[in-house]
Amino acid sequence: MSVAQGPSNTGRDGLERHDLGRCRWWHCPASSPAAFATLDRDLGLPAAVFDALRATPPRPQLTRSEGWRIWALIPVTFQPATAQVLVGHLVVATDGAVVITCGELPEPTGEGFVARVARRPAARLRDADAVVHAILAEVLDAAARVVSELDNEVEDIEEAVFTPERGSHAERIYRLKREVQRARRCVGPLPELFSTAAPTLPNHDAQADLDTSSPELLAQARRVVEQVAHADVLLDSVLAAHHTQVTIQQNDDMRRISAWVAVVAAPTAIASIYGMNFRYMPELGSPLGYPAVLLVMLGVCVTLYRLFRRSGWL
Repeated sequence: MSVAQGPSNTGRDGLERHDLGRCRWWHCPASSPAAFATLDRDLGLPAAVFDALRATPPRPQLTRSEGWRIWALIPVTFQPATAQVLVGHLVVATDGAVVITCGELPEPTGEGFVARVARRPAARLRDADAVVHAILAEVLDAAARVVSELDNEVEDIEEAVFTPERGSHAERIYRLKREVQRARRCVGPLPELFSTAAPTLPNHDAQADLDTSSPELLAQARRVVEQVAHADVLLDSVLAAHHTQVTIQQNDDMRRISAWVAVVAAPTAIASIYGMNFRYMPELGSPLGYPAVLLVMLGVCVTLYRLFRRSGWL
């Protein structure tokens, strides 16, 4: 897929070069010494920009150095097969005439990052600001899709926990909570990042052919952060409910065990008394003594069973 009108090619060094008319977009899918050597030779990048492109960002941030704006992003996607949040890294640097991106947004479908940016609705990549804007919008949309998938997983766990069937869901809840926290660390700084960067990005008045404006990006970033925070809180509630259910189930089991122990203990006590072989005991000299004792044992057991059954212990 062509990003825009103008030549584009991928060299042996791994760099994807796109001539967009008003700017050039160079994309390096992964860290490559050959690609960095080409960038340094052809563009003469400042040391701060060069170091930023080679670094793995610890958190999303925007820095400025010698006329360059450098965006450090942590894009995320979701792997449905394993219910995992995949974390990548992406550095975007621009001086207004050249846009350099390094890294990848992990995508289970295998589609390239440049192709995904290019097929955004109404994203005409005519200048550096439009390219950066489209990249940020793609990263944010990917985060929104991740949060939506996490919400679906939370709903599935919630339904499983509140079904009548007994089972342990704690491990699954903890695994999903770990993925939610991972997504939260990646998307949490985005509202602050977009708020800081709003003056540097075009809006609808300045760039009418963009599919979203800078204020809309900021609002969407805030919605994404709120949704992932809500998913985290909901998981805490589901986990607390699951623990309560487990406690109730254990109490029911203990009451049931205690009731059966009481039912069995009564005839055991009678049998142990008659097993002492004292000379003077009721009905020892009667032919009906043995059946009478058995009937007494049975009567005691039935009475206790009905009492426990009526009280809900059995």
